[in-house]
This record gives sequence, structure tokens and C-alpha cells, in this order.
Amino acid sequence: MTFSVVAAGEGPLKYQWKLDGTNVQNGTNGTLLLPNVQADQKGGYSVVVRNDWGAVTSQVATLTVLVPP
Repeated sequence: MTFSVVAAGEGPLKYQWKLDGTNVQNGTNGTLLLPNVQADQKGGYSVVVRNDWGAVTSQVATLTVLVPP
């Protein structure tokens, strides 16, 4: 699973991905790669993009994980 964001502004731009408001470890790029997604990775993903003049937070994208019975 891959989430990505496109941002524009005065660089350098810094990224921090969040899962349900908590920082995702190593989630500091414009793209967040989630290989082999597990049930505990479900939830609302967002990214904060910041530079020296401020920060903006994306809308939340919900990841649903279907587990076979």
C-alpha cells in the first residue's frame, strides 16, 4: 500500500506521516510505503508538511484492512 502527497512551497519541505494522530516511524517523505499491510495498520492516515514559514496537515485517508475469516 502506498500513500503519497504533492506539496509546493519554499523549500526545504519536511514531511511527517501520522496514523490516527501518532507519528509513523520513518514516515518522513512525500510517499509512505506500507509493504505487507497488517490489521494493526488500519486507521486514518494524514501527513503534515512544513517549512520555515509554517505547516499544513492533509485531509485524513482511511485505510481499511480486510482479514479473511
